[in-house]
Amino acid sequence: MNISRDYHILVLEDEPATQAMLASLMEGEGFRVTTAASSAQAQEAVAQTRFDLVLLDLNLPDDDGLYIARELRAKSDVGIIMLTSRKEDIDRVIGLEMGADDYVTKPFFPRELVARVKNLLRRLNQPRTTRRVDGAQGSELRRFNG
Repeated sequence: MNISRDYHILVLEDEPATQAMLASLMEGEGFRVTTAASSAQAQEAVAQTRFDLVLLDLNLPDDDGLYIARELRAKSDVGIIMLTSRKEDIDRVIGLEMGADDYVTKPFFPRELVARVKNLLRRLNQPRTTRRVDGAQGSELRRFNG
């Protein structure tokens, strides 16, 4: 299934080899990719471009990825997948509480990351009025004015 359409992903990763691998992996799936190695570069990119999803490293040279996630979430509904070497349970919980949609620890299996990206994009772009509430066949959430 190819859902890449015109989805644009920001890869915020300061380690050059990992950044290149992530960009290549996402481009190989048909996504448009912009890369940034610092918070400053990411802020400039976000100011100029609308992204559908951000792959966010937590350990950056100029800012904490948790802070970046909180700032992104305060301004938009962009999908956020945190990629990090932080493996403690509390780091995962804090990451999700700060607004991440998903949390993936390094090293990761590339196909699993691609599946997580596609699932998140599919979920984020499903019209709210047709999302199933309880998963039952034909069960839909409908909103009426008044």
